[in-house]
Amino acid sequence: MDYSGVLIFRNEFASLRLIIHGEGSAAISDFYSRKRRKGYGSSLLKEVISFADQNNLFLLLEARPYGPGKNNDNTHLVKLYERFGFKVHSIGRKPTQLMIRKSGGA
Repeated sequence: MDYSGVLIFRNEFASLRLIIHGEGSAAISDFYSRKRRKGYGSSLLKEVISFADQNNLFLLLEARPYGPGKNNDNTHLVKLYERFGFKVHSIGRKPTQLMIRKSGGA
């Protein structure tokens, strides 16, 4: 994909920004779901992954907790993203970890 820019994906209760770098990579940023554990975030993530696969983009994100009551444990986030084909690329200082998903989930 030769496009560089920012796309906003959203549904009723979740939203995220996809920052396309133009060299075959894109970063997921500001991923937020107002209703957790209801499938809204997962549904949105599936849509973004489909877009990335269709455009042969690998995805980057930082697994980092947010919102009220957040703590320094991102284990549940890492497990969530791993279910969608992301792999931990580097272990940063907790609570942040860089994760990558290659096009097609490979």
